[in-house]
Amino acid sequence: MNGLATDKVPTRIHCYSKDDDLGAHLLWMKEEFRFEFTVDFWKKTQFWCDMGFGTNERTVDVFQTGIETHTCRSTGNCFWSMREDGIYFSNNDQSWVKKYDWQ
Repeated sequence: MNGLATDKVPTRIHCYSKDDDLGAHLLWMKEEFRFEFTVDFWKKTQFWCDMGFGTNERTVDVFQTGIETHTCRSTGNCFWSMREDGIYFSNNDQSWVKKYDWQ
């Protein structure tokens, strides 16, 4: 989700796994990019997203079986929000924790 407080600059997101490329997207303020998947039989599913806005960029491991499977179990969802000061995570879209600074 684009959590920036301004609509002057869109955020960029490009998500992928070793098997699937979900394409590049521009998100304006409050817009979201959502995707669904099934954890593979060997439980090695992993997704990354390249995120950025302006000159800020970061590659984030947004889902790794075993870590996020446990963290997101209660809702079945993992939420990520790009903000001016970094990238935030939530498993309920209400309580947010900063996970990454921009590089």
